[in-house]
Amino acid sequence: MNNLEIAKQTLNSNNYTLVAVYENKIKTSLDRGVKPLINLIDSNQDFSNFAFADKVIGKAAAFLYVILNVKAIYTPLISEKALIVLKQNNIYVEYDKIVPLIRNRTNTGYCPMETLVLNIDSSLEAYQAIKKKVSEMKNERVS
Repeated sequence: MNNLEIAKQTLNSNNYTLVAVYENKIKTSLDRGVKPLINLIDSNQDFSNFAFADKVIGKAAAFLYVILNVKAIYTPLISEKALIVLKQNNIYVEYDKIVPLIRNRTNTGYCPMETLVLNIDSSLEAYQAIKKKVSEMKNERVS
């Protein structure tokens, strides 16, 4: 079994939100949204050889995968905009279902991260906007 198949199987048979696999190394996360990807970027580790499986990939997550220099990803659910970003950056992606945009967790509108980066075309610009928004959301919860 290759890294992507292991990542896919691990994601689908557990409650993880994110799985990264390279050779005998498996990293997992239960965190939701873009938080696990931000944490991986902030760790300054090289994930370019890892295959990823992610529960949901919207355009914001796609930009973060570009920054991580990922080569292969599987997801059960992807947005059309995310697929475009990944393909433009030569990232191999397998998915089960494609939707126009990712919905928020309460299904009352679109995901705030998806909306945030809707008109952004640069992964660096997206990363900066995402980091700022995550920080604001964290501060709102503390208040």
